[in-house]
Amino acid sequence: MILILSRLTKIAILTLLVAQPLSAMGQSQDLDQLLNRASKVSRQNPQLALKILDQAPEKKALDDDNYLLLRGRLLMNLNRYQDAQHIYDLYVARHRNEHTAYSRRALSYMLDNLTAKAIADFSHSIELKPVFIDYFNRASCRVHIAKYDEAIADYTSALKLKPNFNMAKFQRGRTYYLIGDYSKAAKDFSDCIKATPQADVLYKARGKAYEALGEAEKAISDYKQAMFCDQGLAESHYTMAFDQEQKNGNATNPVSALAKMDQYLDSGALKMKKGDLSGALKDFTSASTTNSADIAPFCMAGEAYIMLKKYDDAVKSFTIAWSRSNICRWALAGRARAYLLKQDYQRALSDIGKIIWQDPDIPEPHYQKALALQKLHETTLAKAAFAKYVQVAKKYQNNTSKKSGSATSPTSPDKAGAEMESMKIFSGLNADHLKTLVSR
Repeated sequence: MILILSRLTKIAILTLLVAQPLSAMGQSQDLDQLLNRASKVSRQNPQLALKILDQAPEKKALDDDNYLLLRGRLLMNLNRYQDAQHIYDLYVARHRNEHTAYSRRALSYMLDNLTAKAIADFSHSIELKPVFIDYFNRASCRVHIAKYDEAIADYTSALKLKPNFNMAKFQRGRTYYLIGDYSKAAKDFSDCIKATPQADVLYKARGKAYEALGEAEKAISDYKQAMFCDQGLAESHYTMAFDQEQKNGNATNPVSALAKMDQYLDSGALKMKKGDLSGALKDFTSASTTNSADIAPFCMAGEAYIMLKKYDDAVKSFTIAWSRSNICRWALAGRARAYLLKQDYQRALSDIGKIIWQDPDIPEPHYQKALALQKLHETTLAKAAFAKYVQVAKKYQNNTSKKSGSATSPTSPDKAGAEMESMKIFSGLNADHLKTLVSR
């Protein structure tokens, strides 16, 4: 009996000694399995991968670096930038000497239009280890807040680390164009054309630089070449041919999704015009489901949300559109308006900067920039932005007048009108006035 009790006691003691480690080992193994499952589906279905990660015990998961990195990446893919920032905050706290910890968080700030925070994190990452992509991303941030000289320096640093990085050279050329150094802009665009001779955007950019330099023949030659390389031109001819086939009753299946999407968009646009915004949103949702790759349904939904004064929803819709096509001016302009209307002027400024970056010769973004800066009490910068608006508007007016043959342009201000608008801006605007101006 004593022998039996002794053995039982030993078993009990051993059980107590190993119980906790075995439990912890089991949790770790379970977490590893969840990470493995989530990782396998993360690219095809980030939403499902996130649901798999949600099954992990929170405290245990948040202590695991692999969990944080995977969750952060999934949240970024789903445009949930603020949630990603929270995850990356935890990672940075544990890896303060790891440059990628800061660059990951910087990217989440950058995509969330928190430009100052993004620049600070990219700078910290560069201090720890200079990497070409961090210079490139910091340069892009600086462009969006009109720090053009600093941006050029960053693009140049990126090119020193990776000389064949043509995107950096192209972006530097665009920045030279923004500050009026058209010769250097043309040179950068020419170098890019040597590497990518079929890119229409390069010929358009260099043509604009040549035009600004007064070299009309070179500009015309580049514009012609851009037309020949323009994929959109081929797409428009394809669409026209398909429309004709539809009329003849010969439409084929490969493009039927496009046709259905257009039907939903037309229906939604008509409902918007009649004031049926809820019905319009249902049509835009159907359009996005029918042809999920197209950005138009999301942009139109964003416009409907603005009309409903649901600015957060508008931001989400335009963000989806922009994440699918980061050269979509409609998505950026719409999101900038939504930010302005919800009085989030700092984020609005970042989007306005991107729009100016895409085409600095359109007047309205410069005007919106002045308004946003004034609301942020950056009076000196606001005055400079408005002066730029007047300069660009005059150029725009002259170009429009030449094309139309008329003496004035209704879309650009005359001198008296510009002076009147300047007085309005710097005498102080109320929120309603601002909303009226930015939603024009």
